[in-house]
Amino acid sequence: LMEALWAAGAKVQAYDPEAMKECRRIYGERDDLVLVADRIQAVKGADALVVCTEWKEFRTLDAGWLKTQLAF
Repeated sequence: LMEALWAAGAKVQAYDPEAMKECRRIYGERDDLVLVADRIQAVKGADALVVCTEWKEFRTLDAGWLKTQLAF
């Protein structure tokens, strides 16, 4: 998914509680990839949000809070 977003010109701001080290290993340092420390930082200022995980911490979503965080 990230590769498709990059091909479309997007900058990816990402967080995964388990895969951060592996993501850095695979993709290294890139101008179009920012790995953040938590899910809250991943949302701040983003134009869109994509959740592709089964982790419990992502199962609930406060739509009102999310609306205040996204850039649109």
